[in-house]
Amino acid sequence: MSTYLGTQLLSGVGTNTIANAHSLFDFKWTDHILNEMSWLRSDTFSWHNGDVYVAAYNHLEADITEITPTSETIGSYTITYYPSTDGHKVVLSNMESIVQSIYNETGIAWYYIIDTTNKRFKLPRTKFGFVGYRDGVGNYVQPGLPNIVGEVRGSLTNTSGETGGSGALSSSYVIGDQSFGFTSGQHYIIKEKIDASESNSIYGNSTTVQAPATQMYLYFYVGDYDVSHVTQDALDGKANTTMDNLTIEGKNIANWSNNVSNCITEIPQDINVELNDGTLTLKAGSKVYINNGNGYEPLILSNDAITDWDGSTDSRLITVYDNGTLGVYIQGSNATSGTTPPNIFSGTVDYLWYDTNTNIIKVSHDTQVSWTPCSLPICLSSSTINVGIVRIDKVFNGFGYIGSKVFALPGVKGIIANGKNSDGTLNSIPFAIENVIINGTAAEFINAINSYAVIEYENNQLTLQRTSASETYYDENENCFRRPNDELHKYCCVVGMANSGTAGITYWEPKPVYHSVDYGNNDFVVSYKKPTAEDPRWYRLYKSGWIEQGGYVTGASSFTINFIIPFANTLYNLTWTREATGSGPYGYGNKTTESCKLYLSSSGGGDWEAKGYIR
Repeated sequence: MSTYLGTQLLSGVGTNTIANAHSLFDFKWTDHILNEMSWLRSDTFSWHNGDVYVAAYNHLEADITEITPTSETIGSYTITYYPSTDGHKVVLSNMESIVQSIYNETGIAWYYIIDTTNKRFKLPRTKFGFVGYRDGVGNYVQPGLPNIVGEVRGSLTNTSGETGGSGALSSSYVIGDQSFGFTSGQHYIIKEKIDASESNSIYGNSTTVQAPATQMYLYFYVGDYDVSHVTQDALDGKANTTMDNLTIEGKNIANWSNNVSNCITEIPQDINVELNDGTLTLKAGSKVYINNGNGYEPLILSNDAITDWDGSTDSRLITVYDNGTLGVYIQGSNATSGTTPPNIFSGTVDYLWYDTNTNIIKVSHDTQVSWTPCSLPICLSSSTINVGIVRIDKVFNGFGYIGSKVFALPGVKGIIANGKNSDGTLNSIPFAIENVIINGTAAEFINAINSYAVIEYENNQLTLQRTSASETYYDENENCFRRPNDELHKYCCVVGMANSGTAGITYWEPKPVYHSVDYGNNDFVVSYKKPTAEDPRWYRLYKSGWIEQGGYVTGASSFTINFIIPFANTLYNLTWTREATGSGPYGYGNKTTESCKLYLSSSGGGDWEAKGYIR
């Protein structure tokens, strides 16, 4: 289940204030998802926008002002933090991976993370409730058990014995003969026994080390929030331009949120892969998700992970093991989803399976004798025998698939179509995915062409569903989804399109992020180039350093495209569309700041576009 943020996100102008008696960063445990924006859930380890959560960000920024940082060692890791005057431990964003490592090792990372460059923050996390001995606040408490004590005593003669004990130990005597290993006759021997529950009744009450606990969600109060700061900035200093005085057209121009619906507004770029000379590298700092039996948790790689698989010529899903290494598996063959594992093929020992019984991605290296958890797939790649990985077909940032399942990852944000307001403008429900979402058994992607994956809001929760034009369609006039010849309304946001066969998904294309003009920052185009017959490349460069550039290529099975203006790093987003006459898989690789290589299975061409920052 993921958090539904509510229509108040898009209502009104300025700062929304909730009148109550809570202090900033008060926390509470609840048994249900909260819909109030002033309370943020901490166990998602998500970045929170400082422009929206104004009070919380400003407070943390003040916490690191004129304070000397200090260090402490927790387990295997040393971390530098700012000890604020109100007791918060605040760390800078360069400590994020250390915080994650401390959490992975101890289950507790009670640090606030602030990123002043991108104006955002993260909240403390813990896997444990606040139970047991306490001698401070926000400290890590070592696990421990009561001691087991006792003594045993005994005295024997040839004809009798005397024994005793205390605590966890006790003894008795028995008469031993040849069955005890003696050659002849009878002997009195001491028989000792240990029972920890006799020392302390806590032993034996559980099969695991378990303190008294109730499983709950942990929320922090973050105070005032402002989701319409862009609109407010656009109107500041202008006479007689309150929202109430504007026409419908004026409201749509001034407030983009009333003119846009059914779109994705943010996709996290957690997976950073590179391809060079047949070797695929998943860069350190990339974030993947693994379910070890307690739900999907993020794993941030501390080192680069590589694979140069060259054992076959085919398309393969790539996943991450819990030790940070990579594995490659054929989608629909030895990488499937369902209640039963993949079919066993002669000569194949490695298999990848999304077990829908347990909601766990598993891998087997011994022809399915045993299974261990691994991450959701990170990308789809193509390999050539005796060469290696030759192409990255799809990077699973935000969304991905395995078998007949599509998954959506934490950090994805968007707007669900929710009809229209009384004044004719669009009404929308913003959403933010906080936990991994996977489509259910009633929404399998099997034997379907042009099926759509949608995030649906119903019964105060978000789910991922499959649909198609023959089942539901988006009614632009009413800003909702409905079934043909039916009055049923659905509140959804399309997030991608898939084709599938009997074994599951064969093609997946996520919906791109919607970009609107940022009036608050007055970002605008400062230079551009139009495509020509001699040079079909083009670009648009904005004041902020954001650039959109693209072009057209044709005539070969691979192309090296050179960017007109280099990017600041390789985290830019690149997409390209093969011409309709083409066939087979296609993708890209060898990303640098100045160029990228496009691949086709056969000669042809297509359009490409790259988006990112140049500084």
